[in-house]
Amino acid sequence: MRERASVARLPEIARFVDANYPTLLSFRQGRSAAELARDFISNDDRPPGIEPEQAHSWLLRVDPDPGIAGLLQLYEGHPTPASWYLGLLVLDGGLRSQGWGARIVREVLDEAAGRGLADLRVAIDPLNIAALRFWHRLGFARIAKVVTREPGYTLLELVNDLDCVRGA
Repeated sequence: MRERASVARLPEIARFVDANYPTLLSFRQGRSAAELARDFISNDDRPPGIEPEQAHSWLLRVDPDPGIAGLLQLYEGHPTPASWYLGLLVLDGGLRSQGWGARIVREVLDEAAGRGLADLRVAIDPLNIAALRFWHRLGFARIAKVVTREPGYTLLELVNDLDCVRGA
């Protein structure tokens, strides 16, 4: 279901980004699909203090289709050593609202809990009501902070405290 993103798949990733460009509004920041695809693979835009080996970009697939079904970007140890941060999760439009996104997030939650992490975090646009509902349903109920990238552009950092995943 997940495979590491590589330069060999760059043209396909760029086509996926182009086809899903409107969904990537907060990620785009005025960059072209080709630029976004390169940034996704290289992880050069990772958070400060995160080393290349802590940044992971995966292509998501739905078997048996070998095509890209989605993109997932994750940072280990951000913002704390006991945290993981989902930098990006986007699915192809034809796969949304079918449970695939929730399944992927649950897999990541289980993996993080299994490694003994304290929490999993994600930043979302507070005006995206569907995203707020999606993440809240998956246990991202605490707002850690409000991030303002530029005037008029705000993100909420949501946290899933993994105690509930571990059953504590």
